[in-house]
Parts: sequence; C-alpha cells; structure tokens
Amino acid sequence: MDRIVASSDPFIFASLNPRGPKHWFYTDYLDIWEKENEQFSKWLNYIHLTMFDNPAMTPQAIEKAKAGKDPNSVFYKRNILGLRVDPEGAIYTVADYNIIKDFKFSDYQRYITVADLGETKSGTVFLAAGIIFNEEEKRLEMHILKEYQHLNANLTEFQRKSGSQYAGDYARFILECRELFGRTPERVLFDGSPDFKFDLKKELIKNNLGNLSAWFIPDKSTEEDRIYLGQNWLYQGKLRIFNKCVMTLEDLRASEIDQELYERRAKIVRLSVFSKERGHSDAMDALDYAMLHYKYLIK
Repeated sequence: MDRIVASSDPFIFASLNPRGPKHWFYTDYLDIWEKENEQFSKWLNYIHLTMFDNPAMTPQAIEKAKAGKDPNSVFYKRNILGLRVDPEGAIYTVADYNIIKDFKFSDYQRYITVADLGETKSGTVFLAAGIIFNEEEKRLEMHILKEYQHLNANLTEFQRKSGSQYAGDYARFILECRELFGRTPERVLFDGSPDFKFDLKKELIKNNLGNLSAWFIPDKSTEEDRIYLGQNWLYQGKLRIFNKCVMTLEDLRASEIDQELYERRAKIVRLSVFSKERGHSDAMDALDYAMLHYKYLIK
C-alpha cells in the first residue's frame, strides 16, 4: 500500500474470501473506497461472485462442494454464496431426526469412549460414540449413546473428585459400555494430563481391562473447523444423539458464538459461560473429539 503510491497509475487486484463485515480490510479499506467511488468512479471495480460463478468448476463439481453443507450456516453463506456475514445466535440446529429414541447396542459396528477432564470450574465428561450403517440412507453415522458428567464447582472441598477418582470413574464407564455393546471400545481417548493417563492405566488393569490402551486426543484441529464439522453432520443427519444423553443435547442447543472475541480477532469459537450447575458446555469438547476421530470414516 505504501509503495504503490509512487506509480502514476497504481492498482491492486484482489480476490477475497469474505469474513464478517467488521473485518479490518472492509472497515479500513474497501468500505472507504466504495464511498470514495461515488465521486471517483474509476477508482474501484468491485464484483461480488459466488461459487456458482467460478469458471473452473463444473455444475457437478459445485454440487459436490456444497453437498451436505447447512444453508443456514456461516460457512455456507461465506464460502458458497460469498456473503459478508457475522456469526450470531445459536451455533447448532438440532432437528428431530438428530435425536434417537430407541436403538440396540448390538447394531453398532464399532465404538469409542472419550473423556474430557475438568477438575475445577469445568465439568468432567465421558461419552460413548458408536458407528452404524444407515440402511435407508446408505451411509455411516456416528451416534452418541451414553454420557457421564461430574462437576466439582458446586461441591465442597471434601466432596470434590481428584484426577485419580475420575480415572476410576472412567474405567467403570468403559466396563458399563462393554456390558452394553458386548465388547470393549476400539479406542479409549482422553484429554487430560500424563498423571491421569498413569492413573487410568492402573484402573484399567484393576478392572480387567489391561488390554486397552489410553490415548491422548491426537487431533484437536481449530475450534472453528470443529464447529463447521458439527453443523454439517447435524444437517446431514450423520450425527445423532440418544434422547437420554440430556447433557449433550442441552450443550449443543445452548452453544453460542463468542461475539466479543469474534469482533476482536475474527475467530469463531463457542462462548464460555460458567455456571455451578452446568460448567461451560462441557460435553462439546468431548463430542468434537469423537467427531474428529471418525471424520475420515464418516466422510
């Protein structure tokens, strides 16, 4: 910007992937240029294009690119329609078809367990996520079938659980899953400290589960990518939740964008609102990790 003013006929050619209307490029440059353009019509040639205008993409390629994307999501409005939009309100849409009322554990081909540890303000959450083939839709789906939550924040010092106690609870959660599914999980995942892994290994051996290994979450991705993945899977019906997993459903429905952080840094993350009863949408991280584990299989 500073160097081109030396030219007698300077210009900038830019291709923009839109962010929200408060992004610095719009507020500091493009919006100002558009106002100036009313007086100096040669200064600016701005064209709004969508994915449908891309000359390098066939109609079939466009259909494939937008398939399964929620038309109401920020991702779709920005990347498909080329709109400048701010994320606002609820992040996820949980439709009736996303909720399971009845099922058989024996129908699931494979499953994992996920633990997300929180020993203070955040709650500790365990989830069991199973994979099933939907014969009617001819696709694989991930279903959340069992949950556990414990929150230290609303307890006295003597009632609070330690990391080693949570390790014991997680081992018993896996035992319960083994009884329900008829086999052990293919992977035991957790987001916690090395000390927790050590305690968990002892508890697994103690509960005759010593053949299982505990794995740190290998891929956390960015929260924005995880949000888009959840939105799309819900819209496509590839993510479903048993209606007795009340905490997971509540956290999905209650998730909102952190508007202040978005306006400061243009990052889409979930708003963290702590409460003594609910923690801060504690099931969401565990749900994200389950989706990341199966995202290539489901895709």
